Amino acid sequence: MVSFPLIMVHARGNINFRENSIEFIKYSNNLKPDIIELDIRKSKDNVIFCLHGSIILGQIYNYFSKYRYFHKINKNGKINTLSELLSNIDYNPILYLDLKQSNITFLDIDMILSKFKFKKIYIAAYSLPYLENLMKNTNNNYKYSLQIPLFRINKFLKDKKIVTMVKVWRWDINKIKLLREKGYEVKLSSWFYFFNEFIKKSVKVHSFYVCISDVDKCRKLLNSRI
Repeated sequence: MVSFPLIMVHARGNINFRENSIEFIKYSNNLKPDIIELDIRKSKDNVIFCLHGSIILGQIYNYFSKYRYFHKINKNGKINTLSELLSNIDYNPILYLDLKQSNITFLDIDMILSKFKFKKIYIAAYSLPYLENLMKNTNNNYKYSLQIPLFRINKFLKDKKIVTMVKVWRWDINKIKLLREKGYEVKLSSWFYFFNEFIKKSVKVHSFYVCISDVDKCRKLLNSRI
């Protein structure tokens, strides 16, 4: 039986690595977290690449990448395409793709992912209509995750179930229980919580995964809590 939460490594791996980089992937290969998350963007010339952005201004700047050509976005040569990163994963983790731009289509993703085999693949976004549009052409190879703030959950629960996982931005045990009763996988956000407390509560409510940079530390804490 699988014990939850699983461990997801995100963006940087740890502070020594450039986010969404081959170095980050090699770090993941060594420690083998259960899930690898990548942040997906699309350039004006339809290159699917991975970039998060660490500050608010960086996020805004990166948002406009859909209006720019990839060679201009990658003028320093330090941004990797999704294909490059996937080609360097040497084990079989769950893959979690956080789509940062709504101009990314199902075919954009599927053309790349169809060349690889992963245990399970989640497509994540902040917009339910966008996810619904992606799913029109989907197949059973993918699962979908909606990342929503707490105040939107009541409205979400009235809608037709089209996603598998719901990422909740704040802690509310009753909402979490309700989501589980409805058959959803629930991921708890780490916002506003210290690391140890985040791990403790994630275990308590059986969060699907914990997203953390230090995989070894996370494993030790999880083992002590489970």
